[in-house]
Amino acid sequence: MKSGWRRATVALDAAEAVPAPAEEEGSLLSAVNLLPPKYRTVIYLYYYEGYAAREIAQLLGEKPATVSTQLNRGRQQLRTLLESEGMT
Repeated sequence: MKSGWRRATVALDAAEAVPAPAEEEGSLLSAVNLLPPKYRTVIYLYYYEGYAAREIAQLLGEKPATVSTQLNRGRQQLRTLLESEGMT
């Protein structure tokens, strides 16, 4: 309970007022949004929100191994998508 992480976080209700980042044409975020929902969610939470795989598993009610698998598969799909668009 004394952890700095617990002091630095806020409830989800308090974060509702924060607007989502603006999406630019051809940006990495727009490519992430093209992924299937189960991969998009874990990729977004991991890279954009900074959650660890175990925390994502708790949020989504999944096992940590499932989240890790979804992260790996999402990365592979994202890599393929970006290579097809010539962004890498």
